[in-house]
Amino acid sequence: MNPVQFDEVRRAATGRWRSILASMGVLVPDRPTKHAICPGCGGRDRFRFDDLDGRGTYLCSGGGGEPRAGDGFDLLSHVFGWRRAEALQRVAGALILNPEMPTSSQSAKPSRTAIYALEVWGRAAEDDGLVAAHPYCQRKRVDCAFGARSATVSGSQIGQRADCVVIPIRRQGVGEIVAVQAINESGAKQTFGPMGEDFLLLGNVTDRNVDWHLAEGWATAHTIARLEPACVVGVAFGSSRLDRVAREIVERYAPERLFVHREAK
Repeated sequence: MNPVQFDEVRRAATGRWRSILASMGVLVPDRPTKHAICPGCGGRDRFRFDDLDGRGTYLCSGGGGEPRAGDGFDLLSHVFGWRRAEALQRVAGALILNPEMPTSSQSAKPSRTAIYALEVWGRAAEDDGLVAAHPYCQRKRVDCAFGARSATVSGSQIGQRADCVVIPIRRQGVGEIVAVQAINESGAKQTFGPMGEDFLLLGNVTDRNVDWHLAEGWATAHTIARLEPACVVGVAFGSSRLDRVAREIVERYAPERLFVHREAK
């Protein structure tokens, strides 16, 4: 991107930062003075999003360390560790995918479950041993994290403070988390956040020549990956979503071979 293109992206993003950040799985407070969990460092009550002049400005007090502040591009760098140039590229991509992205005055307030999904993912432990030791994984012979994490989660279907495997649901093209699926010890599942057309892909998605597989659930996807380590595996999160997600994979990634796995009822 040359300087002119940088300026074009900045201008296009002005006033749209809440929508841009939400499309990448970053939820910010709805008021400039409200303190919240920092989406970058995870510290509680240390983050403010004041969005001055529509530039996506923020402040993270650093919890006694060095405060961090800047515009929306700096915030993306804080959250994802991107260099500023990469943040600009990602924002440009988000705007291209959704040119009618609403301004701050038009943006819908994130749902409680969407906020909870990101909070759960932010504090979940990324540890192969913890995930593999979970009773559900033991039964399903899942021997590694396979993209998942471990956390206590509360919900109507999984119970209060349940020990869960937490699986991310990502927005394709952006790659950021928009929802999570939690699975408790007995195998009960509950999704938090808006799934929409989103799903999970694991493997080298730039390699269209290997076999691509799409499974209903995460544990089945793991089994496929164990049998064929070089493949790309997708998780649709439900039988009713298989055909829709398969079409999205074909349209977006154009793999040479895609095998759709339907579980016997």
